[in-house]
Amino acid sequence: MTTVRFLNGLSTIGGNIMEIATETSRVIMDFGMTENSEETDVRTLIAQHSLPALNELFQDNQKHAFQHEAIFISHLHLDHTAALAYLRSNIPVYISHESYRLYQNLAGSGLAMPLGINLHAFEYDHTIQIGDLSVTGFASDHDAFGAAALLVSDGHHSFGHSGDVRLHGPHLERVHNWINAFRAAHLDLFMLEGTSFSFEPKQNLEFSEPVSEDDVQRTFRQLIQNDERLLVINPYPRNLERLLRFNQTANAYNRPVVWELPYARLLSSFYPEALIHVQETERLNKQDFAMLIPVSMSTIQHEPERFCLQNSYADLQVLSRCPKFLYLHSNGEPLGNYDPRYMKLQEFLAQHHAEYQYLGSSGHATRNALIAIAKNVNAQTTGIWHSFHPEAAVAAMSELDTHLFLPNYDEIYSF
Repeated sequence: MTTVRFLNGLSTIGGNIMEIATETSRVIMDFGMTENSEETDVRTLIAQHSLPALNELFQDNQKHAFQHEAIFISHLHLDHTAALAYLRSNIPVYISHESYRLYQNLAGSGLAMPLGINLHAFEYDHTIQIGDLSVTGFASDHDAFGAAALLVSDGHHSFGHSGDVRLHGPHLERVHNWINAFRAAHLDLFMLEGTSFSFEPKQNLEFSEPVSEDDVQRTFRQLIQNDERLLVINPYPRNLERLLRFNQTANAYNRPVVWELPYARLLSSFYPEALIHVQETERLNKQDFAMLIPVSMSTIQHEPERFCLQNSYADLQVLSRCPKFLYLHSNGEPLGNYDPRYMKLQEFLAQHHAEYQYLGSSGHATRNALIAIAKNVNAQTTGIWHSFHPEAAVAAMSELDTHLFLPNYDEIYSF
């Protein structure tokens, strides 16, 4: 008998954790948290449902009930990985080979906290055996480099996890590939993210009329050509492909992006042949000078029409020394008004008479796209999670030829 248990992420955006187990083997899919917490006591965090009720993974020298077990991560966004920071077990943690390389470079660049975990990389379309269970990761499309969908089988039953996914991104063929693989596997259970059902379409056009990554660059190109204000961009570093495209677009029009040092190092590590400009700082080392082009803030201040400037929220005060600028929010932190820092950002921009413009592309599929994914996978049962309103997705999918399922927290389902 194989059991499935859901340990978080049922009515939140993120924090998804799903356990699939046999008598001897266990696979856990994703290991995130929905919010940053100053609380460090594991028992308190478990009681708050901030961490999953897996005490044996968070305490030293605990006996494990399974001979074979592993955690598989769909992508490197913190709402799918943050609980890894609390691990005290040597349980293997698997991420895609692209995510593995990204993590190593994020940690090396100071853009991610180094984790002392038993980390491994999986190759796409290659099966890994965890005792009785086999796991296959498939390349997907999300706004995080290295995103994957995950397929688990016990030899008799199959379970699919979409991870976070979109159909308006640059890698649609990847999504079609795993949809076909999931359909061919005749899934007993397919867990599908339902982020876009969290919001009314009129309230959040990002989830109903999505902007593509090409659209982002098209708008950026127009601004470079027509706006003489300093263009300030705030992108998310884990969307590596967008960073590269910003860099390429700006260089093509001889108005380069000047990156903060950690971002410049990250780009250089992946794209050593790229022309990368960096903010001048005493922290530049010999290798930086060999790979990067330093630009001083005084040069940017005197000639804002010649540059774009990448700025993360932690370095927001740098902008207080800049002339009139246009602030382009490109899915960097803080992401939205549910984050207290977002209001502080808006207050800062108002104080400095800076215009704010959203210049991003959602990593999540529209409602219609999610319905199409569920229809094409055609699992026996389709569960919806990663949504404030999963019941809205169930209602919208009611005519599909699949049993729709809203799981309960910590309940055990047998197959």
